[in-house]
Amino acid sequence: MSKTWNASQMINGGDSLLEAIKKIDGVGSGLDADLLRGLPADFTCSKNTNGYTKLPNGLIIQWQTFTSTSDTDENFTFALAFPNECFKVFITNIRNSGTAEIGMAYGVKEMTRTGFTVDRDDNIDGNLDFAVLAIGC
Repeated sequence: MSKTWNASQMINGGDSLLEAIKKIDGVGSGLDADLLRGLPADFTCSKNTNGYTKLPNGLIIQWQTFTSTSDTDENFTFALAFPNECFKVFITNIRNSGTAEIGMAYGVKEMTRTGFTVDRDDNIDGNLDFAVLAIGC
């Protein structure tokens, strides 16, 4: 008769997660190796002001700040180029900068794997600081 294992009981009983997986899954199935192989590499991240995190499913999320110095279109480069595609870029003005006014107009005009273009209202003078969140793979 086979014993039924409960993972939470095994872990709470002192077994490591790997030992619990082996008891449930069996030593030779390869599941334990599949679960543990590459996890640190799959969650690579840069925890800086301009940083990123890579998820195991291939998505990359990155964030940064930048200063817009012109009232015309400006191109900005990501801290890390997306290998395949940039899905979305979100920008917001950091309110304590420049001559930002309520109702001012700015937006992302173009996105590429390596960066994006900001379209800023011609009537806004001075430098503006922005925060960025970009998602891609």
